[in-house]
Amino acid sequence: LRATLPPLPCFISSKVSVPPIFLALRTGSYSSRGEILQSLLKTRLNLGAISNRGVEWDSIRLIAVLAVFAFGACAYLLIDSTSNARDDSIFKRIVQCTRIAVASVPSDLPASLSASARECASILRDESDAICSVSGSLVESSMVNMVVFDKTGTLTADTQQLISTVHPPSSEKEFFDGVPFETVSKVIFAGGHSLVSMSSKKGSKSDFVGDPLDASALSYSGWNYSPQDKSATPPEKPVKKEYPAKIWQIKSFPFNSDKKMSSAVVLIKKQDGKYRLWAVVKGSSDVMRRQFFQNDDPDQQLRHWYEDKIKTLGKSGYRSIALGTVDITYSKIAKMLFPAGLPDDHDTQDNALQGYIKIARGYAVRLIHRDDIEQTSSLCLNGFACFETPMRAGTRRVIQELKNANFNVCVLTGDEITTSLALAAKAGVTFGNNPYFLKVSPSGSMLEWEINGMKMPFTLDAALKIHQAIERND
Repeated sequence: LRATLPPLPCFISSKVSVPPIFLALRTGSYSSRGEILQSLLKTRLNLGAISNRGVEWDSIRLIAVLAVFAFGACAYLLIDSTSNARDDSIFKRIVQCTRIAVASVPSDLPASLSASARECASILRDESDAICSVSGSLVESSMVNMVVFDKTGTLTADTQQLISTVHPPSSEKEFFDGVPFETVSKVIFAGGHSLVSMSSKKGSKSDFVGDPLDASALSYSGWNYSPQDKSATPPEKPVKKEYPAKIWQIKSFPFNSDKKMSSAVVLIKKQDGKYRLWAVVKGSSDVMRRQFFQNDDPDQQLRHWYEDKIKTLGKSGYRSIALGTVDITYSKIAKMLFPAGLPDDHDTQDNALQGYIKIARGYAVRLIHRDDIEQTSSLCLNGFACFETPMRAGTRRVIQELKNANFNVCVLTGDEITTSLALAAKAGVTFGNNPYFLKVSPSGSMLEWEINGMKMPFTLDAALKIHQAIERND
């Protein structure tokens, strides 16, 4: 619910004549119990004239005098005198003190406070069309000076579309297991997801529900996915014998917000009839950096390309997801999933193949943990998936109205810094020339502040210094 309010000095100080915008954020179960409807239907109470400052001070003095008498009476009851010993139990004296404290409160005070809050809500409703179902929110709103927005799904729309993939330059390695990176990325999209079909029949991609990024990636791949046996085939026959002709998803691990990764184990059947077992991983470019590159990695050229591409895509406003693969055909994981070995070109019967896959999926549920795949140091960098994140229609207008009303606006997100800055700027949220970031250190063991490439540990002293710098607009 949004409504226009006239400037109220006691709640908000606006630099412009444009009235601020109020949003009723607390609904949920309250609306299901009809409290908003009750707020709409209640009529204004006839409470008489609004009190002035003199009447308020008289009320305070009266309450103070009654409180002094109540305190004295309670002290008299609780403190035993040596000259006049009392036989009453301490419990009885506590009950008597409670009765005195209750009696000292003016009987009309609770009702008057409740009626005053309801009257304020009624005035807001009648004069400004602002609905307030919780009386305490009026007082809370007067103390708000900063509005914090999440980025994904709040400033941006819920739908994100995969528009392109970016792979390492031609001077670098262009193939994985004899398959070009462009085809490998489509294998990752078609097999490395956790989508669930809502139809028992083989349907279109619109029948799948789950992570919208997975749904967009599956659609982008163009592969035909069958939810019955969790297999996928390319739209056209592979042109080379090394290229995948069909894939089966053995085990998938959905996106984990703490690890910022998702992964899957995929069985690959190539055009020449040979089988391979791949592990595919998708994740945040910041987190995946540790999986692709080690401190002593000699391939610094590829690492520089990785860092530059993250910044380039981020400045363009794209959400970049890093893609990685590893061949686990001869690993311990393959031996656990296929104790008798992978299917070969002699196991062409569909029933025999499905039996292999069913057994492997059963072993995967019991024996395979996502860390066995995601924490490997032999991941091959395949490139980036670039998702377009459009802004919501009213994002920029709402941000500007909040800024006009003297609210500080900031963004709280766990996404990559460059992308977050670009989208925040598009939404109208600015952070000055030298913004500070709170991020996880490259080792992943601690938090640290970063500004202009300089880093400092996340401590209370560092936070105070940053706060003072922000207050000075440095």
